[in-house]
Amino acid sequence: MEEDEITCIKTDDSDTITHVGLRKGITQPISIIIHLMHHEGYSFYTLKDGMRKEVYHKSSVDGKAFLTIDPDSSLIDSLKFLPEC
Repeated sequence: MEEDEITCIKTDDSDTITHVGLRKGITQPISIIIHLMHHEGYSFYTLKDGMRKEVYHKSSVDGKAFLTIDPDSSLIDSLKFLPEC
């Protein structure tokens, strides 16, 4: 299984995370990251306060897909602690 570190985020005009930057130096839309997780066997993580945090895919009550470091939370933007790409 391949893995990569999410190091930064990009947001749209409504401050919603739309893309993430990877340690490999590329930026990908959230939809591609979710595809890689579910269909290609990739896993992703990030570092928060020096601790490794696994990244999970979830869907909001209205069906919007998002990434989170807390699989038990409904907080859509839990990656907002990361810097902008």
